[in-house]
Amino acid sequence: MVKGKCEDIAVYEELRNTIAPEELVLYDTVALGVFTEAYRALKKALHEESMNVTAENADEFAEKALYIQDALKEYERLLFTLDSGIKPNVSKFVELENDDVLDNAFSNFLKMHLTFTHKELMDYFEERYSEKTLLKYVGNVPIYKKRMLFEKKDIESRLEGLISDGIVLDNRSKDGKGKKGGKEKLISMPAVYAIFTGSWNPLVVYPEVEYVATESSRVLRELMAMEEAETNQAGKMLKLMFKNGSADGFIQNFAGLLTMYYEQMNEPRPEFIIETADGPAIALSFHEGAFYETVTV
Repeated sequence: MVKGKCEDIAVYEELRNTIAPEELVLYDTVALGVFTEAYRALKKALHEESMNVTAENADEFAEKALYIQDALKEYERLLFTLDSGIKPNVSKFVELENDDVLDNAFSNFLKMHLTFTHKELMDYFEERYSEKTLLKYVGNVPIYKKRMLFEKKDIESRLEGLISDGIVLDNRSKDGKGKKGGKEKLISMPAVYAIFTGSWNPLVVYPEVEYVATESSRVLRELMAMEEAETNQAGKMLKLMFKNGSADGFIQNFAGLLTMYYEQMNEPRPEFIIETADGPAIALSFHEGAFYETVTV
């Protein structure tokens, strides 16, 4: 076995050096989920391999087991580091659930949308947080006007604050035009937290998010399952999800990774994987009426 830094850790660090500063929290959150499943898969593979040790291969297995145990310790150190760095960011989101009605409205929205556009956000506010105002009567017929409970400028100002706090990742170009041929996407970090760190994240109490988190975890572990204990699976997953060293397109890449698994296993894709003009994507589909809102205005 080759001595030195574990290959997976080296890949993680190499990729991290290429990720933009504003995307590092997302990258580390995903890495935490990936390394958690790699850790589980590696321990399982090592255990199963130990069941087949014979007198002829005992020395060879012992050397390999020592190497794998060292790698697992490196995984543990990285997992503790990632976990402690991510929790404060989750706390920022949890603090949105306070007495501020606008904050709570954003909290509701970010729990339900993994990616969204500015228009989708404004449409949500118009649909969920509007009231009818009586304008006049035409004969006996009342004429109403729909009025949003929040000013557009207040919504946009709070959105910029959430981007500044790292609660929303702005995947738009600086001139306001979408990246790569007009795509304009903002990413809800609370939804990313829930999917990749669901073991302790409070958002998994929502069944729709919990299902996506559980299924994603299962598939990642299956993809990293190995006949022999090897330490190069987490790095492969990160390279696939963060092509070109960027978080741009990460969700689409992850959706494609899951799709590939279902195709190889000849299993139907779950409903949370949808097909778009740009390829597979992940949508958190909440049933009508089941919005789990923290405040009603």
